[in-house]
Amino acid sequence: MPVRSALAVAVLSVLLSAPAVAQRVTLSGYVEDAVTRERLIGAPVYDAARGVGTVTNRYGFYSLTLPTGLTAIAARYAGYRADTLALVLRRDTTVTVRLVPGDVAVAEVVVEGRRAPIEETTRMSTIEVPVAQMRRLPAIFGEVDVLKTLQLLPGVQEGVEGSSGIYVRGGGPDQNLILLDGVPVYNAFHLFGFFSVFPADAIHQVELTKGGFPARYGGRLSSVVDIALKEGSRERVGASGSVGLIASHLTVEGPLGRRTAFVASGRRTYLDLLVKPFLPDTTQAGYRFYDGTVKVNHDINARHRVYASLYTGDDRFHVDASEGRTEPGFGRPSVRTTETTTGGLAWGNVTGALRWNWAVTPRLFVNTTLTTSRYRFQVRAGARTDEAVGTAPSSTVNRFFVRYTSGIDDLGARIDADYRPSPAHYVRAGLHATRHVFTPGAFVINASGGERIDTSLAAARTQAPEIDLYAEDDVRVGPRLKVNVGLRGSLFRVEGRSYVSAQPRVSARWLAGGTAIKASFATMQQHLHLLSSAGVGLPIDLWVPATRRVPPQRAWQVAVGVARTVRGVELSAEAYTKRMRGLVNYREGALFAFPGGDWQRLVVSGGDGWARGVEVFAQKSAGRTTGWIGYTLASTDRRFDDINGGARFPYRYDRRHDVSAVVTHDLSRAFDVSATWVYGTGVAATLARQQFAAAPPAPPTTSSGDALTYYGAVNSFRMPAYHRLDLSVQWTRTRGRRERVWSLSVYNAYNRKNPFYATVGREETSAPDGTRTLGRTVLRGYALFPAIPSLAYRFSF
Repeated sequence: MPVRSALAVAVLSVLLSAPAVAQRVTLSGYVEDAVTRERLIGAPVYDAARGVGTVTNRYGFYSLTLPTGLTAIAARYAGYRADTLALVLRRDTTVTVRLVPGDVAVAEVVVEGRRAPIEETTRMSTIEVPVAQMRRLPAIFGEVDVLKTLQLLPGVQEGVEGSSGIYVRGGGPDQNLILLDGVPVYNAFHLFGFFSVFPADAIHQVELTKGGFPARYGGRLSSVVDIALKEGSRERVGASGSVGLIASHLTVEGPLGRRTAFVASGRRTYLDLLVKPFLPDTTQAGYRFYDGTVKVNHDINARHRVYASLYTGDDRFHVDASEGRTEPGFGRPSVRTTETTTGGLAWGNVTGALRWNWAVTPRLFVNTTLTTSRYRFQVRAGARTDEAVGTAPSSTVNRFFVRYTSGIDDLGARIDADYRPSPAHYVRAGLHATRHVFTPGAFVINASGGERIDTSLAAARTQAPEIDLYAEDDVRVGPRLKVNVGLRGSLFRVEGRSYVSAQPRVSARWLAGGTAIKASFATMQQHLHLLSSAGVGLPIDLWVPATRRVPPQRAWQVAVGVARTVRGVELSAEAYTKRMRGLVNYREGALFAFPGGDWQRLVVSGGDGWARGVEVFAQKSAGRTTGWIGYTLASTDRRFDDINGGARFPYRYDRRHDVSAVVTHDLSRAFDVSATWVYGTGVAATLARQQFAAAPPAPPTTSSGDALTYYGAVNSFRMPAYHRLDLSVQWTRTRGRRERVWSLSVYNAYNRKNPFYATVGREETSAPDGTRTLGRTVLRGYALFPAIPSLAYRFSF
């Protein structure tokens, strides 16, 4: 801490300790980056002498009610130098605090008498991952991925190896609310789930909430991933980007006049260009994805700021193959026949937000937002036969084409208010309204003769309005106890039926000798279902609404834990139990494959789920060596009346043990190394137990009967344990504001053959005479990712 700040705090501590009767006034304002003037989210601002403090909201706004007179206000933020301002308060005052980026670690800047934020906050089961640290971790194919980093946290598991999907505390992929600048993103994946759609260079903050949900969050059962985009520099134009093995991206930010700033980011893969030279002349195939974000903010005056943000992303895969043959005419013209097959997948998101911040009074902050979100998925397949007689031009003699389209559209409006009536209360309240439009599936069929059929074989277009109302208060009850109590009400109307719910939430923190003891209880209701027929993140996962026949999902979760900071290391341990109802799953044997008829006939609803576990987490975010270690002991089960004979069975991604270790070390100012190691119990699987011939057909049929396969209980088999080590080394060269980074990483460094999927087969044996016979039944696992080195180049200026 600077000497002037330490002296100011010491003097004011003495002055303020004397008995005095003073009028109370409010100090409010913003905390900003001193270089870019970007507002900092969740920055602690406090009066150290009186032991009163707060944190900035998601728009960098703070408010403190204090007695008049001399005051020392301290502010800090991860990656910035802490600062203390000496003020004389006589009336309500607005002060903007600008923190200077620097190498001084947060843990080393401690105001005496203040505890670390992990003990101070009422919330639990919440982790913020610094974006700067994300960029230094090993990355497959050199692509820094937000969601892959979250998989390294306790209570979070990946689905398919290498994918960006997350399963949180026994929940499914649909139970994660992923917000980009406050707007839901329904499919957050590129490349069939192996990369997320969020470019790291455009992200300001990432926060994961696994339990103890505040009332302001709703609509999902298991987690909230809240991602805030950068606002853009107000001081200078700058750019950053990267070039990797399969994709490159560029981010540009800067001022637009004195009061306006922007940030724009774009990314595109070049897989289609890399694959093209290796394809035969008769085949055309390609895959590409892109995404882009634009955000603009403008200060109307000191109390009003407006934002506009837009995200768009798109994936397209196609394959076209042709085969030709010529039939000689033997005296007649020859006939040339060309058969062409075509197919493809396409999916993408578009989100937008228009936001208005209004500091109504020093104690009241209001945010009004208009949002839109659109997700589309399309499958197409077709075949065409062309014939040419002699030298005549070819003509189409047979044609069949089918296109399947699915999607969801949201249009919403919301108003949220932050109110601080006194230092002991932090009140939040809001009203959200959303109109959902679901298109679970519709076919367009073109056949020979030009006949066109438009139909909705899967389900009709469904509109469903939703209204949510919430209020919560973070209350300080004495010097040791803080309680956050809230209530969320929800109305979802579909097919003439209304689903109404009241969802109470409460979290509490008790300080005992520097250790925080925390507990939380939350109830949630989810009005959306994801019909998943394959791995997580695949675009054929269909979003559908709760209906008259398929009710919403509901859950409650209880968690207890302890938290303490020891020598700059944040330590926490939590135990939780969660009960889920109204779960949905495809019926046994039901497949997506262009479902004919209502999707509701293909699913089993009303399922139950149980999840329980213990999570231990240690994180060090200061010094030359940083990182974390997490361990999870957990179990999660499911039960459906029409699956597994109604008996309870393990969830596919039930993992008893899950370990993750992340470490980054600065060898020098130019070189740093990092490593991640993960271990997890193998996922559950359902395998064939026996295979035997069916009863022979009755005469006169002589063909043999079909083989019948008997499967054991659902998910009664465990795949081998999963473990992997990733390594990375970075060389950074800095010259003024220019920075160049070369990053070399190795995914799966010791080449562990982790099974991606497994099949049951018969072992073949060879006799000396060359005959081959089938022996015992064996399980064969197939690995997808060996050791994969990657090289990436990043730059900024």
